[in-house]
Amino acid sequence: MSNPGTAAPELPGCHPRAVMNAGSARSSDPTMGIDSLGGGGVVQRQTPKKVVVSKVAITAWDAPSTKASAKLEGREVPADHTRSAALAAYLAGQERPER
Repeated sequence: MSNPGTAAPELPGCHPRAVMNAGSARSSDPTMGIDSLGGGGVVQRQTPKKVVVSKVAITAWDAPSTKASAKLEGREVPADHTRSAALAAYLAGQERPER
């Protein structure tokens, strides 16, 4: 049985409370690790999972927060607003920076 003042053993990739709870649930030995539980332990990935995300998905994910920020900062654009022809021509002539 462990002392209440001692910390749970450190295992890489595991939350200390999970190790402490797992050890106390299966055995009276608090130093017992996740690997020795025999089945219900959580296994962390050795390499990060790679996911390809499209630009459309990123834009759709980012749009609500951008709109909310504009509202908080008083930069809202009315839904029926249209750009003037002069501004549209000016913006068409500008080069967008590469990202």
